[in-house]
Amino acid sequence: MRTERGFALVLVLWAMILLTVIGVSFGFAVRVETETGAQLADQVRAEAAATAGIRRAILGLLTNDVDLRWQSDGREYEIPWPDATLRVTVRAENGKIDLNYAAAPLLAGLFEDQLPAADAAALADAVVDWRDRDERRSDNGAEAEEYRAAGRWGPANLPFASVAELSQVLGFDGATVERLTPYLTVFARRPRINPIAADVTVLAAIPEISRDLAEQFVAQRATGMSDDQTPDLTLLAPGTSYIDTRLAATAVAIRAEARLPGDAAAAVEAVINLRSRGQAYEILDWRLPLPTPPSPVADPD
Repeated sequence: MRTERGFALVLVLWAMILLTVIGVSFGFAVRVETETGAQLADQVRAEAAATAGIRRAILGLLTNDVDLRWQSDGREYEIPWPDATLRVTVRAENGKIDLNYAAAPLLAGLFEDQLPAADAAALADAVVDWRDRDERRSDNGAEAEEYRAAGRWGPANLPFASVAELSQVLGFDGATVERLTPYLTVFARRPRINPIAADVTVLAAIPEISRDLAEQFVAQRATGMSDDQTPDLTLLAPGTSYIDTRLAATAVAIRAEARLPGDAAAAVEAVINLRSRGQAYEILDWRLPLPTPPSPVADPD
């Protein structure tokens, strides 16, 4: 009889331990699901806020009120938003180097600055050979024969459809294209650079314009814009043939980034054509970069 009671006590203890483990595991699962759901909800809120930032920027660019109109010179705008920090940057696409229109020396200037270990002239000629419609090889470029020798398809002999297409050109890969992407475009559709929207790296890519000279101009430009003055282009005189004096832009790049009080953050990037026929504007490109993954929930002690 005493043995049976002892056995029953052991069973009760094991049952209590099992129920405790199940309860703790269930509680942890509920906590994880709750926190994950909250993180996903915050992420959706952040993405919605960033998308709203893009729409607000478009409104600011299209307004007829000159005093309220947003400028596409790369300046940052902060938009009041409930429970979030929302910042928007607008930059004219003609402040970048257009892969389809830029001359080889301008392309080579960028490649030499950003890819110092590479043959900048060969890369520039390869870009020209990719986009032109003939099979005549540039001095340092690559046509079908060179691509076949490398075991690759190409060239397209057509204009670039996107900057990402550059990774298919002989001499480029995904890493180099990612490095060059902030300075390149296919939407400017001009061979020259808008100095009001260009950053230091793009200006320094212009032949005869050093990085020091580019930095001086950008500093001077910032001071002039704060005083509502037209920037003096005198510093860029050595590169005049690569400077676009028509400063108006039809295509602009907009980046909106929203950050919530917690870890949630999202960015939306878009390129907008402000002079589309039959409509107020046209979306040329829309990207939602991958968000930073949320912090994992720690196991219970």
